[in-house]
Amino acid sequence: MVASQPPVRTPPPPYHLTSNKSTLRLKSETPAKALDRVAPAAIRRRHTLRHLAAAALSAMALGAALPAAADSVSNLSLSASDGIEVSNDFPSALAFTTGGNAGGYTLQSITLKTKASNNLQRHFPDVSLYTSAAGVPGSSLATMSQPTGSLDIDLRNDTYICSTGCELAANTTYFVVVVPKRTSPVYWAQNTSGNETNTPATAGWSIADVAKYRSGSSWLDEDPAAAKLMTVTYVLPTLTAGSIGNTTATLTIANHTGNWYYKADKAPDNTC
Repeated sequence: MVASQPPVRTPPPPYHLTSNKSTLRLKSETPAKALDRVAPAAIRRRHTLRHLAAAALSAMALGAALPAAADSVSNLSLSASDGIEVSNDFPSALAFTTGGNAGGYTLQSITLKTKASNNLQRHFPDVSLYTSAAGVPGSSLATMSQPTGSLDIDLRNDTYICSTGCELAANTTYFVVVVPKRTSPVYWAQNTSGNETNTPATAGWSIADVAKYRSGSSWLDEDPAAAKLMTVTYVLPTLTAGSIGNTTATLTIANHTGNWYYKADKAPDNTC
């Protein structure tokens, strides 16, 4: 008796995102029935993966965002001291500069190493993103969402999330401005080693060596000069149909048989 041969596992064909004006669909280059006769198990997997790909590609076509990998620039690894108390009357600020990605970046969050000035008032400070104007904070762009709970009485890293107004231009300097509540001064840890670092970060990103504080209407350098400690987390702009242009976006789905590729093509006729 001749042993039966296992079914041949044939990878599925590419699926192309097409459009007839308002209707978007995935079109297979090879009829499913032909593959059904060759490898039913592979086809079942293909249908599952096709649906996942279709959902992701349709989201792209409708302007929804695909997840993007986050990167960061940070000096939190530097040796630190409590630094100078930051109060509502004397807010503090630290600049960072973005890299050279032509499409800019999207700010996700700011992480600060801070602590409460006393055990009775432990409110989180207001943390905002500002433009840079002549080397000092200019106009407010976004206010971060505060963490839950309260500040610790020992230095701790707390993360503030950016939800709106978070777009960052390339090769541009911004300020993170920290304004404590009136009754809750804080300590924002400052660098004691004399050097700032980028760990890790896309090329071109940096954090300023010297923080600023506001006295009245003027922003001045911290004395002694030192950087405050923070991490700036960001992503590249997310891919949407509007940014595809006449190029090809590829969605790769990995499984135990390797990588299968699904392509979303936008034709030059701009019908997609």
